[in-house]
Amino acid sequence: MEDEKYWQEEIKGRIEEFYESEVETVCYDSGEEFMENLDFFDVVFMDIELRGADGFCISLKYKEFYPESVVIIITTHNELWSKGYQIEAFRYIDKLHLEEIKEALESAATKFQQQKRVNLHVVSTGDIIVLCKDILYIETIGRNLSVHMTQGVYECTGNISAFATDLKTMGFYYIHRSYLVNVEAILLFDRKKVLLENDTSLDMSIYRYKEFKEFYFKWKFVKGNG
Repeated sequence: MEDEKYWQEEIKGRIEEFYESEVETVCYDSGEEFMENLDFFDVVFMDIELRGADGFCISLKYKEFYPESVVIIITTHNELWSKGYQIEAFRYIDKLHLEEIKEALESAATKFQQQKRVNLHVVSTGDIIVLCKDILYIETIGRNLSVHMTQGVYECTGNISAFATDLKTMGFYYIHRSYLVNVEAILLFDRKKVLLENDTSLDMSIYRYKEFKEFYFKWKFVKGNG
């Protein structure tokens, strides 16, 4: 959140560039307006210097309602950063270094993987909700999907391409037309195979190997700096 129009537009533009416009951004002109329209946001960019109550006070109140939300502090007063422990601020970004927004959003994506849940339409059972981090890989089996979890396997209805879209920022990659894999579950890989932590070996599409390799190392780098 930012109460100066110029900085609002700068930050909003960088966020939409990162998500390629596939994100809803909302701007507020004051902390009071933000709290009056109280709602959950995955990421909140909070300016310390607000009209009325300062950004730390507003963030503290907001986190009481939504502790899982990621709050990123925006300021030019670096001497105030020490107060961020009160709200467990995820990042501090100087207004003169807004290029750091990209790294912050990449790191936030890795954090969300630990929290993200997805709904599975299990055949003969019904809907269940599972943590994304517990999914090892998803496999197409005829017209259905086989969702391989850390604790068991579910036969589900659905489309693997839809899961690929939904999980694209959660560290999942389409290594083959039949397999969507959780990068965190991978032990080893080469141009032909991927070995998972449960000793499962999956085929790698040679046409997707180069892009997968780039995705894998980028994800691991961001994860390590999250």
